Amino acid sequence: MERATAILLFTIVTAGILCAEDRSTARARYNEAIAVKLSWEIVTVPVGNAERKLIWKGPKQWTKGAIIVMHGGSGTAVDWCYATKTGIASIDASMQAQVAFSRDAIEQGFAVFSLDSSTDLVTDDKGLPCGKRFDATVVDGRENIDLPFIEKVIREVMTSKRPKGSSPSVFITGESTGGFMTVRASTHFDGLVTAFAPGAACDPYGTYFDASVDTGREARGVGIDRDTGKQITQDGAGGAPDASYPNEKKWETMNPAKKPPFIGIHHRDDGIVDITCHQKLVRQLVAHGYAMEEDFIIPSVGKKNVLAHLWQAEYNPRILAFFSKYAASHGE
Repeated sequence: MERATAILLFTIVTAGILCAEDRSTARARYNEAIAVKLSWEIVTVPVGNAERKLIWKGPKQWTKGAIIVMHGGSGTAVDWCYATKTGIASIDASMQAQVAFSRDAIEQGFAVFSLDSSTDLVTDDKGLPCGKRFDATVVDGRENIDLPFIEKVIREVMTSKRPKGSSPSVFITGESTGGFMTVRASTHFDGLVTAFAPGAACDPYGTYFDASVDTGREARGVGIDRDTGKQITQDGAGGAPDASYPNEKKWETMNPAKKPPFIGIHHRDDGIVDITCHQKLVRQLVAHGYAMEEDFIIPSVGKKNVLAHLWQAEYNPRILAFFSKYAASHGE
């Protein structure tokens, strides 16, 4: 797209945005408008009393099936479709890596369905709203917000959009709370999912969010391990390798004859999800019958930091090769 056209479109889109909306909201709306021009389709899905949104795009033939992607806390569905620069190099690199993942996936024969999280529908154990994030952990006393949404995407939206003769394989990946939700959905719907790849994630059955802590972000609250009692940012938050987990919530499953395999994705310097939380997640997945294909951990380059928590370009070829391997045996 020519620069003059992009500037004009940005002016048109942002002109109608209320002054109260912040720059990130304006940027998301602009990115979404560009994504639509790049042939991404926005779909609204009625779930209960709410309207949920996703953005999707695919090749003429889904030779390898479809991938559900889920953004991190405070993110939006368009993060995987198109991204303008924020001016912060590390953040821009991560956003471009997410966009590249979708582009590469479509070029390789996958359709990509990017789901948008809700805002303030998710509540913590005390009923406090958690802002904009996926409903990845187990909260007693209420129904999960996102599992019905994901089920509709798999059973209805994908079915209606899938070209005749395409592979029916379904894969899921995501980053941060999108990674948590990847695990939650892939275990809850393990009879529908072909393989999955959680990135920068904790064990969602052994973690809870406390929304009373103000993080200054649209996704409110902090994650806490149910057994160590530590914030997931802290060293050792996931516990020791031989630890027991008496406070773990019951894992959900469709009890398929064979559970889907997974690949672990993490950065050792992740300053939001400590490496021990990732290690706990991997142990728990294996213990519950999910075969680990690979545990891909980017080595440390210094000390823990927030930016290492973001989606990394190195994840893309690993995940797509893994999904491609399993799609080959599931196509029609």
